[in-house]
Formats: sequence, C-alpha cells, structure tokens
Amino acid sequence: MNDLKRPTTASTTTDDQSTPPVKRRTPAGRRTGTPSVQNSAQRIDQQLRDSIMNPVQLDPDLMPYLHVDPDHGPVLHHPLVVQSHLHPCGYGLVNHSYRRKREVLQTALQAHDWGNYIWLHERPYRLDALHECIGKGLCGKEYWEMVGDVWTACENIHQNLSLWRTTWQSREPGREHAMTDEEYKAHGCLGDETTVWRGTAHRRSIQGLSWTTDKAKAEWFARRFPAYGAPLLATGTVKREDVLATILRRDEHEVVCQKVTVTEVQGL
Repeated sequence: MNDLKRPTTASTTTDDQSTPPVKRRTPAGRRTGTPSVQNSAQRIDQQLRDSIMNPVQLDPDLMPYLHVDPDHGPVLHHPLVVQSHLHPCGYGLVNHSYRRKREVLQTALQAHDWGNYIWLHERPYRLDALHECIGKGLCGKEYWEMVGDVWTACENIHQNLSLWRTTWQSREPGREHAMTDEEYKAHGCLGDETTVWRGTAHRRSIQGLSWTTDKAKAEWFARRFPAYGAPLLATGTVKREDVLATILRRDEHEVVCQKVTVTEVQGL
C-alpha cells in the first residue's frame, strides 16, 4: 500500500505549510441546541412515572433481543437499545427510545446524515451501521472519516476482526481522512520500519489490527482484564506501507497495522 498523501494546492512550497489543513466536520454524535438538563430530567421522570402506573408490553421488535444474564439479570441487547437489569416497569421508556430512534434513523438515512445514523446505534453495532451506509452511498472522504470515528469509539474490535480488516482495506480513496490533522502529521513521521507492541490476555489475539508505539500502554492493555487470562506482551516490527493509520485520540499512540512481524511474546 502506498504512503498516504493529501492533496496540495497549485502553489506549494517545501515547508510544513505545503499541505493545507483539512477542514474536518464536527465529531460524529455531537449535538447542539439540546434541552436543558433540568427539563430533560423532568421529562424522563414523568415518563418513568407513566411507565410504573401504566405498564406496557415490550415492543415485539425488541422481544427477540431480550435474554437473562446470570450477572446482569434481564438484558436487552438490540442495535438501537442496550439495557441491563431491565424491569417490566421500564418497558415504556425503552419502547419510546426505540421508536424515536427508529424515526430519526429514517430521516438521517434519507438525508445522508451518516454520522447521526451511525451514532444512534449502540456502540457494539456501529460497524454494522457503517456498512449499511456504504450500501446507501457513503464513500470517499466521508467513508474514511466515519471509519476513524467508529474505530476510535469501538470496544469490541476482536469480535468483528474480519469485518474490520475488510473495512480498513477498502479501496475507497482518501484513507488519510480517517486521521485528524495531528494524527496525519504523526503518521508522516513514521520510519521505514517501526517497533510496535500489543498487550492481550489471549495468545490467539496477538495478530490483531491495533498496535501501539508505547510499550507501557501495551502493558496496560495486557493487564486490563485480569480475569480473562495471564497478560501477554507481543513485540513486533511493521513496515511503513503496512501501517493503515495512526490514531492518537485516546492517548494510546495507536497504529492500525495490516501486517506485523512478531519478534517476541512474553508473559508479564
């Protein structure tokens, strides 16, 4: 894969100003003009009272997504609503949230408001929502902006690793737009070959997409969930052309790599 290059103007120079900054949109999911916290709380309180005094059945669309978890009781895990410890008196609120989101989704999709459409989905389902948008016209610069945002917010990459590989290896032009301007500069500073680390509790997860140039951060990830297994630290090297993006937004010094040569795996 070739190095990423952003378009330059006709009158370029040799200093850092040769590439004009890319104007980025408001981060997906950010809202403006929302009601006051007090009014929102009062409205939710009234809806809760109504749900208790006038119990309703859970929307039939949601019923297949309701199950009992030994640790969290009744759990609803739908692409638009995730709720644990769900009591029947809360069905009214859940139904209202689901139906309202469903209405807004249709409007967003018709308007090609990709960010709103994707962010109305619960976190584990946003990658699927992104691919729904691809079928409706999401492409180019907007595609990669959404990829960068969804990736940064994702907490279950390992569960959708195959689809994430497909997403990052897309032939859509403009992959540099998955990065902010700061990330793009850091990406351009990578050497021909970079040492990277990955922390995990599963040996089978070593060959993932997400690596870091910060060894201490990798060690933190290795120890993040001690109940999952013994912490492992993988060390490897990656060539510049195999680094798909550099992500700094969560202070993880992350590099998204399609191919890493693992040189060592050690227990911590």
